[in-house]
Amino acid sequence: MLRVKGDSTGSERKAAEKLAQIILRSWPRVSDDPTNHIWIIVGAKCYGQKIKDIDLLLLASFEAGLPYRPDHAFSRSSQRKLPDEVLVENLCAAIEVKRHYPEDIRFEGSRVQVYYQDSGWEDAAGQNHRQGIAVKGYIKDNGLKSPWVTNLLWLPNVPEKILPQCLHNILGSDLTWEHFLDVMILNDKNRILRQKSKAQAPVLASASSPDIVARVADLFTKTLVPTKLVGQQRQETDRKLSKSEPRKHVEKAIREENERLRKAEAELLRNRKVWGLHNTKAKGNEEEGNELRLASLLQRRGKAEQNALIRQEKHTLRSAPFPSSPPPPAGFQPYPAPYYYSYPLLPTAPVRPPQQGTSTVLIVLLVLLAILGLAALGMLCVFL
Repeated sequence: MLRVKGDSTGSERKAAEKLAQIILRSWPRVSDDPTNHIWIIVGAKCYGQKIKDIDLLLLASFEAGLPYRPDHAFSRSSQRKLPDEVLVENLCAAIEVKRHYPEDIRFEGSRVQVYYQDSGWEDAAGQNHRQGIAVKGYIKDNGLKSPWVTNLLWLPNVPEKILPQCLHNILGSDLTWEHFLDVMILNDKNRILRQKSKAQAPVLASASSPDIVARVADLFTKTLVPTKLVGQQRQETDRKLSKSEPRKHVEKAIREENERLRKAEAELLRNRKVWGLHNTKAKGNEEEGNELRLASLLQRRGKAEQNALIRQEKHTLRSAPFPSSPPPPAGFQPYPAPYYYSYPLLPTAPVRPPQQGTSTVLIVLLVLLAILGLAALGMLCVFL
């Protein structure tokens, strides 16, 4: 089957329809044969490449192969004679269409330059070469194996007789399908033409299997249309999502409440730490003051009075209330028991006063040392 896909208007569309007529003149049975497929894609898009627009992209796949008789002799290895026929299995060609007239075209060897009023002379051959590279890159970027892409330049308004006489990839206005295939072979014979033996006809194939070309054709031509079933599936998905929305809100509220409790617990631990430091300082200050008061009393009273005062001070310390904790910060919400409680401070025992006999012993020792010193001084005077 022969199908023209892509843009439905423009000069490239007219060129595609003309190429389809040229193919049907030579192979009329491919128009409705389900085993043979030809795709002519107008304005194929190659996104992600330097050149995104391809004028014409020709893809073909023939299940059993279709024969054709070449117009020109061509070489294959050392063989330089015209074969009787060539068997075509599959094709892939990127065609650049230039509808310029002969006065706006010039040739430099095998290169073609076309004239534009706004930009002057431009290299059409180089643009055609970059289109082939773009097609290969786009196919590979989509994870497919690329067939060999033959670059062809078609000048529908330039007759064949004024084209260069050297080997080139240019198609003229008096184009035939056989000449089209000949130009493909002359340009890429080492890539797309193979012959197992001299007894067999050469085979023209741009890909190693027809499946490769078929997958590339799907990449450029497959149509996706939303169906009723897809719409129903979308509605069912929306309904399930709407039912799950309340549950999501509840889960979100639980997460927020847990986070709030975690922060409150951390704040409580920080406050407990601050209160503990305050109580420790208060306890130390109280003990230091008690010791100073006891020392001053010991210096002024006798032993009996000192013992009485010590007993009274001990009784006072035991009956005194514990120092209170500082008030919590403003806005603090305490936890219920057993998490919220204060730490009691226990008073320490006072320092035991020194015994009275200690000063007497010191006096006796001083007297003995004085006597020994005087005796030593007397003996020294005797010897002198």
